[in-house]
Amino acid sequence: MGAILFLTEGVTDVMTLEAPLRSLFQREGEERPLFFHAANGDLTSKGSSRSKSTRDYIKKEVMGFLSETKLRPSDLELIVETTDLDASFAGKEAYVHSEEVSRQTYVPEKGVAYVEDAEGLYEMRRKKGEYLLFLVEGRTLWLKREKIPHLICYFSINLEHALYDEPNCRSHEKKELASRFEEEYAEDPDAFLSLLRKLARGRGDYLSSWEETLLRKSAFERGSNLFQGIRILLGQEAIPQ
Repeated sequence: MGAILFLTEGVTDVMTLEAPLRSLFQREGEERPLFFHAANGDLTSKGSSRSKSTRDYIKKEVMGFLSETKLRPSDLELIVETTDLDASFAGKEAYVHSEEVSRQTYVPEKGVAYVEDAEGLYEMRRKKGEYLLFLVEGRTLWLKREKIPHLICYFSINLEHALYDEPNCRSHEKKELASRFEEEYAEDPDAFLSLLRKLARGRGDYLSSWEETLLRKSAFERGSNLFQGIRILLGQEAIPQ
């Protein structure tokens, strides 16, 4: 029975999700091994169609993890990549120039992101949105000769926005929130599932959560499709083919 690999953007994402997911899967009698690996940053923002693709960066990260853990591609049954949407589907007007911020500052209630280089950030985020839809459409990753299903589960602006309504956290704040989340949900899989169900977008299935019109409309709203991803992992929804 193949393993499930959860690939996240950073360490605090693993701190937040690992214990509640392990508790949930144990409660459901899931026997497949679960692995968690934090990349050093957002892989879905890298690459281009002209040089090294976004998928190449993801494959390199996974292969690095496999090498470190002495696993083979054939040992994996599914790869679940979690990512922040970063308001990537918002319109250009949502990116507002401001010299008063040192980094992008999201104001969800106004539907804007204040940033010094508004045009530059908009272009970066727009490309990320394109890369994400391309990856979702691909649905699999080839690792050597193994074709492995690849799900992408997102958090609205970022994980902290989706789970805590705090879109502008610093690193130390993320760690504090992750510890608090683990303490609250590590032994309460029903409460964890209930939270994710409330955040779910679309018509309830994984592919509808990735409809571009929906993502544009809800660019600054709290949400996630991790609930749909979990349904697939637990066999309650078919793996997209």
